Amino acid sequence: MKKKAIKVLAVILTICVMIGATSLCASAYSSDITGTVEFNGESRLNNYGFVWQNQSSIVNNREGATIHNNQPQAKITNNYGTVGSSTTSSRLYGSAGNEGTIDYNYGVLVSNLEGGNLYRNYGRITGYNFGTITDNQEGAYLFCNAGIMNENYGTVEFNMRGGMLYSNLGLITEANTGTVGVNRGTIQRSGATSAYAFDTGKVEENYGTIVSNAYRSTVEKNAGTITDNTGCVRNYTGGSVGNNARDGVVYNYGGTVQRNEGKHYLQADLKTAHATVAYGEGFSSDNGVDCWLLEGASGTAVITPDEDYEIASIPADSRITSAVKNNDGSWSVTVGELSANVSADDLGITAAPMPEYYTVSIITGDHGEDLSVEAARGTRFFDALNNTGVFETLDAMETEDHIFRDLATKPLTEFADEEEYGDDAYALLNTTVTSDMTVYAGFYTKIKKVNLTLDQPVIGTTVTLTDDIQTPAPVLILEDEAHYSIYSDPEYQYSQWYTKDNDEYTAFEGTFEKGETYYVDCLLVPDFGYWLDDNTVVNAIGATVEEASGRMSLSVSLSAQAVAPTILGDADGDGRVTANDTTWIQRFLLQMKVCSSFDESAADVNNDGKITVIDVTWIQRWLVGTAIPYPIGKAI
Repeated sequence: MKKKAIKVLAVILTICVMIGATSLCASAYSSDITGTVEFNGESRLNNYGFVWQNQSSIVNNREGATIHNNQPQAKITNNYGTVGSSTTSSRLYGSAGNEGTIDYNYGVLVSNLEGGNLYRNYGRITGYNFGTITDNQEGAYLFCNAGIMNENYGTVEFNMRGGMLYSNLGLITEANTGTVGVNRGTIQRSGATSAYAFDTGKVEENYGTIVSNAYRSTVEKNAGTITDNTGCVRNYTGGSVGNNARDGVVYNYGGTVQRNEGKHYLQADLKTAHATVAYGEGFSSDNGVDCWLLEGASGTAVITPDEDYEIASIPADSRITSAVKNNDGSWSVTVGELSANVSADDLGITAAPMPEYYTVSIITGDHGEDLSVEAARGTRFFDALNNTGVFETLDAMETEDHIFRDLATKPLTEFADEEEYGDDAYALLNTTVTSDMTVYAGFYTKIKKVNLTLDQPVIGTTVTLTDDIQTPAPVLILEDEAHYSIYSDPEYQYSQWYTKDNDEYTAFEGTFEKGETYYVDCLLVPDFGYWLDDNTVVNAIGATVEEASGRMSLSVSLSAQAVAPTILGDADGDGRVTANDTTWIQRFLLQMKVCSSFDESAADVNNDGKITVIDVTWIQRWLVGTAIPYPIGKAI
């Protein structure tokens, strides 16, 4: 019985919540507008009347209804009526139109004002758009765009100066004096009505139809149709200009010009990828030509490779009277009168990709190792070397004011005086890397890191000092190809242990004791052509670097604590040989985790340079008292 009552109560509560939610939704909007409202500051579902100024949200502006001005903060979701018209003075109520947001316009919008935003227009905009329209849909109409329109599928009469229409798939019936990004529809006229008019027009890409590309108008890329041109057109493959009138200019990159009375610069297919031929004075031109030079042509043409490409050379040919490479990488080619059409293939002219990087070889001569670095094409020479760390590797003052003293385009010995050398180097630093280069440097190679290994003193070892020579002396090991020498004592040039008391060093003589710290002083001297300085990092394997300082050489103090001797067979380092040592060795062979004190040198019983199961066998035989040929249990 209790369960049934609880269920009934739950149902009642659910109904109450639903009724409450419905009431809340209903109360989100004030009553519909049916008469005249001067300033609407409340959210409304419908407007059936007249609103002079809307400051809030109206979902539907119904057919026959009017909103004189939609304020910046206000929003109309659907307009079926009129936004922006009035029958009396609008001075008191601001401009007629939309300054806020309209999602969908199915009716009439007088003007979309600056700051106004219209998402989609299915109706008519009888005035100007100074704001933003996302889409002007098929069948929709806009009188004049002076703001931004993303896409037009309908009709626009004027895209005026300052207007930006990114994509036209519809119709511009009168004129474009602004900018059209991509035209796939029809533009009746782009540009001014005369050569002296102030307005200009621009179509960035045309794949549709421009009936008239008029004065002061530019089509950056035409792959569609232009009926008449008195402006400027860059005409690409697939593009057609019906009539290039007297004032018209066409730069032709593979399109067609049916009638030409103006300037027609033919830039025909070079017959090789990644290069363009521009015809100069004296060259013939013919519509649809696919050869480089035409029969009877003479004069000079310019071959320009695409970005990131180059034409290394022009092969010698009797038809070419001269070929000069220009500073920008293009070639000026002069020909006499040709007896037949000629293509670039006929002349063996091709464009090849330019390398992304070039090799800069730095010859140091007697100053150190030569270097070779990869430098990105187009970078300034100084930056190219700096970016690859050359000035960190070499001992050079890493500033442009000083680096020129140590760089040159030829060996330093070939310069007559220092001033000539410096001028040459200064010019070199500011050149651009456009090819492989060889330069000469007066730099010394820096040794950035020194690795030393100090054999640690073993507890119980007795040190004797005879005639200032210690036995045994400390052992310092250098890394391979270290490019420096080492002396443990700068005066006597032999190795010596010291002890230290209140920063006072004393030559050590006696027996190394457990836990005591012993010191070795040494001097690092670089080989010829190398530098060691205060920034050189010293790593001491098995010891600690107390200090390292100097210039051209480093004074280094190393310290190490006396350690217990290694006991042959004592793999776990506990000072005795037991069955545990065989267990640790077996774990090591199985690549299992071993104790932190595991000593591989102690585990290699037969001293063959590797640890195997044979070493385990020798320890097991020793543990049971069998005589073996190795000193297990003894200090190594």
